[in-house]
Amino acid sequence: MADHNLKYYTDADKILHVTSINDATPAIVDESDKSIFKQLNVQSVVFEKPTKFVGNLSGAFQLSIIKSIDFKNVDTSAVTNMDYMFANTHISNLDVSNFNTSNVTSMKSMFSAASGFDSLDLSNFDTSRVSAMQSMFSGSDISTLNLSNFKFTSITGEPGVDSIFASAKNLESVTLNNISKINSQYTVYDLEMSTMYSGSKVTLATVKQMFAKVQ
Repeated sequence: MADHNLKYYTDADKILHVTSINDATPAIVDESDKSIFKQLNVQSVVFEKPTKFVGNLSGAFQLSIIKSIDFKNVDTSAVTNMDYMFANTHISNLDVSNFNTSNVTSMKSMFSAASGFDSLDLSNFDTSRVSAMQSMFSGSDISTLNLSNFKFTSITGEPGVDSIFASAKNLESVTLNNISKINSQYTVYDLEMSTMYSGSKVTLATVKQMFAKVQ
């Protein structure tokens, strides 16, 4: 991993410290490094120096036993795939507010079956290039979502947003402002709304009423 300028160690408190070899340049984390987050003795992750996530980070933390992650030194502007990134995790008060997603094209099941938080600050998410969001929040503990900044212009129809909120049993409130047209072809009523919200507390009637307000 010398070419990634990356080094890491786990201390006695089960904290994974991710840092750089040369402080002059950021550490690089790409697809080949994802296994470091799946170690059985890691419960917290701290990125101590500037760290750049690159390329396909799908499933990076999926099924890990990590309870907390500090992302404040992480640059995600070069990530292209965030599928299953936090799926089946239990991370307390997950904070992804500084994520730059301008080059991400897929977010399938990104937070699927994730717990430990009831809301997420996604106000910095740029979804203009994302073509797949199916099951993005399905089965998660999320109760409130403000996706007013989300753009769906690269969604090309099913299964682009299929089951995006399905089985999110605590979900009661979703704010969406930019969905009157999807890729200029699909109106919101073309979506399988019953599968999008199946199993959540948001009823289909409420969804249709909410969507009608933004058309």
